[in-house]
Amino acid sequence: EVIDALPGFSEGWNRRATVRFYQRDYEGSLADIKETLRLEPRHFGAMWGLGMILGSQRDFERAILAFERLLEIKPNSPDIAPRIELLKQELAKQSV
Repeated sequence: EVIDALPGFSEGWNRRATVRFYQRDYEGSLADIKETLRLEPRHFGAMWGLGMILGSQRDFERAILAFERLLEIKPNSPDIAPRIELLKQELAKQSV
């Protein structure tokens, strides 16, 4: 209802993306994340969700890019650098 009433409100899209993520509707969540980031390119939660979904889909390169962008947005976040390292390790395993 929020999206219908306020389609330009990025947080409405992000909330639905979160619900869809927990329902394991990753494609739906990605579509909502895309809209969230179109409306608010620096949306921390949407960018985090994007990285998590891409990582779970084993698209490590794009997941790393999402988290690196997140690090640009919020450089003092202690959770991002370790996540990037983990994804890089997974990417390295993939290429062996």
